[in-house]
Amino acid sequence: MQLSLLIISTLLSLALSAPTPTSTTSPVPSNRVTAFPVCGTLGFTEEPGDNWVGIYPPPPVSLVDCVKACSHNHTCKAVSYADEYQLCTFYGEFMKHDQLDRDDTSNFSHYDKVCKIKDLP
Repeated sequence: MQLSLLIISTLLSLALSAPTPTSTTSPVPSNRVTAFPVCGTLGFTEEPGDNWVGIYPPPPVSLVDCVKACSHNHTCKAVSYADEYQLCTFYGEFMKHDQLDRDDTSNFSHYDKVCKIKDLP
């Protein structure tokens, strides 16, 4: 019985004296896009979780057709489009949730589903 109490006391003492974990989250980049809606922002995303839905419709596709296809798809909330590749990518969350970092060197422009075709370049 005394041995059990000694073991429990030692384990409790070790648990209470353990260092407090520190946060390892990186600071938010200054070019992080937080606005809504995103309509035509060039940049790169760091998709958390399962936000990337897929490439629809298959390339080659125009930007207008990309946005129209998203508007008819219940899982699509945003798209990225690369004119150079005529490539359309669907996302299951709005861009502000996809950690979009503005970068004018990117080939991909990003659009939330609510962007109107008339708002497109």
